[in-house]
Amino acid sequence: MQSDFQMFLLIAQFFSALATIIGIIIALQQFRTTNKNRSADLINKQFDYTSYALDLFFDQIQPSLRNIDFNAFDTNLKNISYTNDDSKIVTEILTKRITNFFLDDSDYSQVFASEITRVLLLISRLSGFIHYKKTNELQLLSVISYDISRFTNHPGILQYTQLMSSQTGNNNFEIVFKTTDAYLKSRRLQND
Repeated sequence: MQSDFQMFLLIAQFFSALATIIGIIIALQQFRTTNKNRSADLINKQFDYTSYALDLFFDQIQPSLRNIDFNAFDTNLKNISYTNDDSKIVTEILTKRITNFFLDDSDYSQVFASEITRVLLLISRLSGFIHYKKTNELQLLSVISYDISRFTNHPGILQYTQLMSSQTGNNNFEIVFKTTDAYLKSRRLQND
């Protein structure tokens, strides 16, 4: 009788070990499936965030960039020689002219200042997508870089943005400026 009981225990231990092994195999398979689904979810989220960022750019930033009328701003800055050997003096002159331009009470200056500020705030919103690496960065940068660099390369805009960031403390837009600049430089190197 005791040998029957021992035999029963051995068989029970065998099936217990077999059930444990099968449970481990099922758990590993479930883990693998979950990881695969998680990776797919992350890729889908990245696609969604890229889509949100591009919507922000096409629906708000790009039209705002195109609505900016630089005529009076350019007229105010046209007498400054950018080729002056002392760039510190040029920067000081630019900063003073830009400050005076934006302190001017004329309707044009006020509208221009509000348009530039709106664009910078929208670009600051866009910077979150880049900073937190939530998007397909290469896809996003390939779309936005040309318009952003055209804006930042306009004479006086970088000085205005530096002036704005020093006065308001908001410099998130600089993330977008630096990232698009680095992207365009790398593209130029690839094409050369």
